[in-house]
Amino acid sequence: MNSRTAASQMNYLKAVQKVTERQGYARSVDVAHELNYKGSSVSVAVKRLCELGYLEKGYANLIFLTDRGREQIQAVK
Repeated sequence: MNSRTAASQMNYLKAVQKVTERQGYARSVDVAHELNYKGSSVSVAVKRLCELGYLEKGYANLIFLTDRGREQIQAVK
């Protein structure tokens, strides 16, 4: 993974964390709004982050950080 990809993924993870802390849950549309990105871009990124084990999608397309995702954010702080 190159540093640009890692930085982009971290932006998504941090946005999911921020939205979740603010409203108690996160959806792709909320993350798109937070980052001012198109929903389609966020959907692709969320799918990839789920495949990598950083995020999980749940009921009603809610997005959750996994333990691995939280660890990744903590490692960068």
